Amino acid sequence: KCEFLNQDISSYNVDKKFDVLISTEALEHIDDPGSFIRKSSELINDDGSIIFIFGDLFHSPFGDHCNGFMKFPIPWKGVLFNERAILQLREECFRPSDPVEKFQDIEGGLNKMRFSEFISYVESSGLTFKQLEINPNLKKYPLIYHFFQFFTKIPPLRDYFVMSVYAELNKAHKSYE
Repeated sequence: KCEFLNQDISSYNVDKKFDVLISTEALEHIDDPGSFIRKSSELINDDGSIIFIFGDLFHSPFGDHCNGFMKFPIPWKGVLFNERAILQLREECFRPSDPVEKFQDIEGGLNKMRFSEFISYVESSGLTFKQLEINPNLKKYPLIYHFFQFFTKIPPLRDYFVMSVYAELNKAHKSYE
């Protein structure tokens, strides 16, 4: 028997815990992803799982989510240009009726989370990775996939080459010896 709930996790009071919590294509849009991950941990059973599927991360090639208005896609705009310049271009060429001052203010918001921050949030939440897959959406382009995977192994560059994440998390179990 399955029960699906659509609730605001920050104000949801649980009377029972869940076996599985799934968050898909949302984590890069949530204002406080660290709190969201910690709250998610509180909502699962001790042997439950959390599945996060998300991307594009902000500092990756197209993580600013602004390619729809570009004549030619420019990768890493969020790294190459300041936020105000990108948002001004967005306003002038694509969304004149939706001016915003920062990415968090765009409808749906963008929290500008880096992959390294996601790892820190998971580590501080008492969760562990059962499975972690980086850039699975690129597998259909083997050359690009392997190119990106190479750079994700270099810590100072990792945040710029992790576009998407599939992660299954479990609660960390203390070993009693």
